[in-house]
Amino acid sequence: MSVIELIISLSFAVASIIVRDKISTPVLLVSLVFFGGGGILLLIQLLNPSNRFIKPGSLQEKKYEEEERLRKLQDTGMFLYTHEGFILLNDKTKTLYKWKETDALFACRRHVIDDRAVFDETYLFFFFSNSAELHISEYLPGWPVFIKKSEENICPFPVEWQKQLTASSHDLVRLLVFDKKGRTEDESESAYFLPM
Repeated sequence: MSVIELIISLSFAVASIIVRDKISTPVLLVSLVFFGGGGILLLIQLLNPSNRFIKPGSLQEKKYEEEERLRKLQDTGMFLYTHEGFILLNDKTKTLYKWKETDALFACRRHVIDDRAVFDETYLFFFFSNSAELHISEYLPGWPVFIKKSEENICPFPVEWQKQLTASSHDLVRLLVFDKKGRTEDESESAYFLPM
């Protein structure tokens, strides 16, 4: 797309120069600055040596996608981890949420309807012993690492927990991952959530 924009910008700049005798000087200057300047900026971006031009379906594309996948799996995103717990970096209070203070953990999926689309969102609901609650969405950067750290520090998630969440056609699905008191899913749900 940048190449098309570059061609259009430079075409307008060249056309302005060609018809310079037929247009006023201010119009000529605005055209040259706007289209010529824009074309030069696009050309600089296009010729940047750090850009990669990858042919769709090529081995290079597959390698790049694998590198991106691995990078995302290692990206801690919006989380800072300590030996005791984690800090959510977009939280203004910078609260340390301690793994050992987790009373209950639910994995949830819900249908989200906004002005443009309907989609599913998976998130984790943490309930802590100090009455704090935390809701972490899969759209938060660092989600894969956060899931891994939660499993390492709280408990392993049920096998195929994500499939269990998406298998239901209900608008809201909850799955108990951990309850410190060993309650059943129904008992834990009634302790932490209002009846649906």
